[in-house]
Amino acid sequence: MADNTLTGLIPTIYEAMDIVAKKMVGFIPAVYKNSSVARAAVGETIRYPIVPDITLAAGSASLYPVENGEATISYADMTLSKDYYAPIQINGEEAKGLANSGVGANIMRDRFAKAIRALVDAIEADLATQYIYASRAVKSTGLYLFDSTDKLSSLAQLRRILMDNGAQGEELQLVLGSSAGALLRSAEFLFKVNEAGSADLLRNGAIARLMEFDIHESAQISAHTNGTYANAVCTDIALGDTAMTTTGAVAASIKAGDLLKIANDVNNVYVSQLVGTGAGTSLTLNAPGSRVVHTGATDAITPLIATSYTPNMAFARNAIHLCTRAPAMPDGGDSAVDSTMITDPLTGLSFEVRKYNEHRRVKYEVCCVWGWKTVKPEFVAILAE
Repeated sequence: MADNTLTGLIPTIYEAMDIVAKKMVGFIPAVYKNSSVARAAVGETIRYPIVPDITLAAGSASLYPVENGEATISYADMTLSKDYYAPIQINGEEAKGLANSGVGANIMRDRFAKAIRALVDAIEADLATQYIYASRAVKSTGLYLFDSTDKLSSLAQLRRILMDNGAQGEELQLVLGSSAGALLRSAEFLFKVNEAGSADLLRNGAIARLMEFDIHESAQISAHTNGTYANAVCTDIALGDTAMTTTGAVAASIKAGDLLKIANDVNNVYVSQLVGTGAGTSLTLNAPGSRVVHTGATDAITPLIATSYTPNMAFARNAIHLCTRAPAMPDGGDSAVDSTMITDPLTGLSFEVRKYNEHRRVKYEVCCVWGWKTVKPEFVAILAE
């Protein structure tokens, strides 16, 4: 076992990756992935451009074209913040015993599967945290998501939010937690082949596309626990404002990710991006900001759901970026005797596998460096469960 080169192990590693592919991974295949940031160091800023909207100009005859059309290109920053590897170590005596037992290849396959799964779960969990940057949220019109009252109306409202925010023509994704996925699979109207157009859900449990969304499931979506509100009231807010201040809420503690209802705004649920406590708390709403003007500091702020909710997420692929690369090596390399890159066909993630010959033992490392960011909050919405 210890004498195996990485070339000889590649079939075992890909067999291990096939095992991992069967787990619910939803965000990684749904977001925009960029593996071209090889020269960026961990913690170093990666800058991406933001192109402004274009203002229309009225046409008229003139001797020369009107001087307009200039644009100031702004930027936002993200970083590669995680550098992790999954270690696999085996000594000579263990290798000899496994070789004699005839199960060595299976054990190595399973160890690599555990290593890849640990990295995939960590990346998936990081992406699942991005719900706090969603523009707005919707909740089922029925008692449960996708029940006989709600059916697909929740998805229609999600799509409305993204379309209103300008996501026409984008690749729309919907990542459901395990509970929401089970509820969708329980929706009777999707089992009727004459209505659904396919028997895939009934026979295979497969959900392809609904309401223009590619459907994914993630095991890393977890419940969000709300803060407290204590009669919070918002101060004046102009149309499109993303900043607001509360008043009259000495005991309030509004949390990032809370779903906010504001009086006199019946059609919108906003997502708080900032933790705040007490009267005079400054809150940040995600772009595109308030859809209604509020004046007079009399409109109450209340949570959409009293205690907690599960944030299933809808978004355009380009709204959330995931950047990955192999770990940086010093000039001349390190003490690894072999290395290779492997790519998961399901998620599109690439990992580096490195082999180190040590004293009476061999160590393998499955490595990945990554960073993530929501670059377009307007194109993200929450389906609250």
